[in-house]
Amino acid sequence: MALTLSEIAVSLLEQSISPRVIAVALRCSEQEIIDLRTDYNITVQASDVIGAMNDLAWQAYNRAAFLLHSGNPNQQMNIIRMMFGHMRGLAGSTSPKEMQELIDMFRSTIEMSPDSPDEDDYPIPEDAPA
Repeated sequence: MALTLSEIAVSLLEQSISPRVIAVALRCSEQEIIDLRTDYNITVQASDVIGAMNDLAWQAYNRAAFLLHSGNPNQQMNIIRMMFGHMRGLAGSTSPKEMQELIDMFRSTIEMSPDSPDEDDYPIPEDAPA
């Protein structure tokens, strides 16, 4: 398996080898290795953050769907207000076509949501406000 110089440099950076040592060994400038390290760190951190945010977003969606279907009237109104508030905020920054696409996506999400999620999957904390 043949590795590129960039892949070799990244492997060495992952082992905490100094950019200066890598630059000398690979006969390139230290700044190129520093730039490569910066790009690599941004890529790794961004994918970690995106993965974590995606997981949190699904947890929040599932929680909101549970409260919308099974919560008390106050909880249901809070979810509805939040959803409409978010949609209103989007309305000011999107074109009519984009807004229609968002509305269609929102409708399909609501239609796909379970009518009665299993309460054990999304328990309401005992200390949650009513």
